[in-house]
Amino acid sequence: MKNLMQLLTIILLLMQSVTSVKAQQIQLKTGQEQEIDALFKAWNKDDSPGVSVGVLSGNTPIYLKGFGQEKLACNSAITPNSTFRLGGMAQHFTAFAILLLAENKQLSLNDDICKHLPDFPKREQQITIQHLLTHSSGLPSYWSLKELAGYGAADNFSSKESYDILKQHWELNHTSGQKYVFKGTGAALLAQIIQNITGQTLNDYMQQQVFKPLSMNNSFFIDDKTAISQTAEAHTKIEEQFVTRTVNHNAAGAAAYVTSMSDMMKWYKNIQNPRVGSKKMMQQLDAVMKLSNGTEAGNYNGKMTYGQQFMHLEKGINKIWDYGALGGYASSVFRFPAYNLTIAVFSNTGMTYNGFLGMGIAEILLKDKFQEEEKTNTVSNTKPSYIKLSEKEINAFVGNYFDNTTYTQRLIAVKNDTLRYIRPNYDTESALVPISSNTLHMLEPHQYITAQLETVKDKKMLTLKVGEESYVYEKYQKVDYSAKQLSQFEGLYYCQELNTMFELVVEDGALTAKRPKSKNIALNAFQKDRFLGSTEALKHLQFNRHKTRMIKGFTVSSDIVKKVYFKKLDVR
Repeated sequence: MKNLMQLLTIILLLMQSVTSVKAQQIQLKTGQEQEIDALFKAWNKDDSPGVSVGVLSGNTPIYLKGFGQEKLACNSAITPNSTFRLGGMAQHFTAFAILLLAENKQLSLNDDICKHLPDFPKREQQITIQHLLTHSSGLPSYWSLKELAGYGAADNFSSKESYDILKQHWELNHTSGQKYVFKGTGAALLAQIIQNITGQTLNDYMQQQVFKPLSMNNSFFIDDKTAISQTAEAHTKIEEQFVTRTVNHNAAGAAAYVTSMSDMMKWYKNIQNPRVGSKKMMQQLDAVMKLSNGTEAGNYNGKMTYGQQFMHLEKGINKIWDYGALGGYASSVFRFPAYNLTIAVFSNTGMTYNGFLGMGIAEILLKDKFQEEEKTNTVSNTKPSYIKLSEKEINAFVGNYFDNTTYTQRLIAVKNDTLRYIRPNYDTESALVPISSNTLHMLEPHQYITAQLETVKDKKMLTLKVGEESYVYEKYQKVDYSAKQLSQFEGLYYCQELNTMFELVVEDGALTAKRPKSKNIALNAFQKDRFLGSTEALKHLQFNRHKTRMIKGFTVSSDIVKKVYFKKLDVR
């Protein structure tokens, strides 16, 4: 009898739980549809590209509309069945395929990637599938290598080409498993692993195992044998006119995924109530990943899940979200699991981020659910006491700084009697106010940031503290080369692994990197034999010399690529 009562109690609790979940379903209230429509008014016309919008509540799409045009030349309106490229959001779908293979015992996340990529170079440090998922492999960014190799925006770049670049024996940026650095390299390699295990391309595997069972008839990965057929053309705005863009970046696992909003709703129905993959697998998909040292993977966007999406609290509510952008397309998705609510937006307008539209919908639908945003770590409630420094103390901060980990330059200067923190790569700056003789407070509205100057082993080091994160910059004396001195760096430089070449020449007193079909890259000296480039791909150059002091070559490094070597050619 006692056991029967316990069983009845459990059943009752389960029924209450189900009722509670049902009570959390979001429905459109009077006037909310019109409020959402108003968010997209700017694109609701015949002479503009636009957006496709979907809102899923439980298993039911409660809002599914298109605004603007797929193709301006054809006057073809965007509908829920219009297909768009999702850019970096492709990684979510690639991760799903990996977890499905793991669930079917076809791989283990702890497998060394060389087990499934036999032609990939072995290293002393083992790189696992888990490392690829957690963006902690230490391998360079395939996108940066692509740009270094000379691929332009109009050049086709396939899955095979991305793999061929990555399988060179590159130096690792850091110890595998120890550091999270978000990049598409892992997903590009995972696509090849899937192909080697299944004998099918990523697209063929997903069509057979996932898309067809879910009736996702407008979804596919572009691979080396798949025709490109998205219906919504990408655009960019030039002098107030929309211009069509051609997108030829076709690295399947990392960026080349195409889908419609109707299919997106089917996908997230499956995440909530799985027909493909188990409930346990869906829980893993939304679980936060950990690095080998036990810390959680993630960055300022949130904690990173196995599904390659970010997780954090949004005004007291757990939010899982993602975004992508590629060549005029942008995409974003926001999920609020406590309310079984998913909001997605695709666009072909040239926007690089459209997440503000999806969050605009969330503000309408969850207005009475969101808590007052917590005002933690802000200037308003963490305002320090400011002091006045002498001219000598102020000048101690003024100068050039460099982060040898991220290869990033910063400047501190005095403007209108105020210290300014200058970010040359972003062309932005912030005011600095002293709070002690060696510490400055950065006047930023959303974060509490300090800059502390210390002497470490005879070097002046500036530590920038942003919340719990710290960034260390070394102060340096800028080197100025004359045009005659710069001539020693002129010549042809060749990278064997990328089969590409730069010509360095002095023009108008400045060193410039040139090559066919590419824009010239300005190179600015900041230390002896060290230059900063005007592009992310050629971000930092360190010249090497022979014992005779003649230039031997240079290495290119950044936070996502390390020591790519270019040899100076003897053309005498």
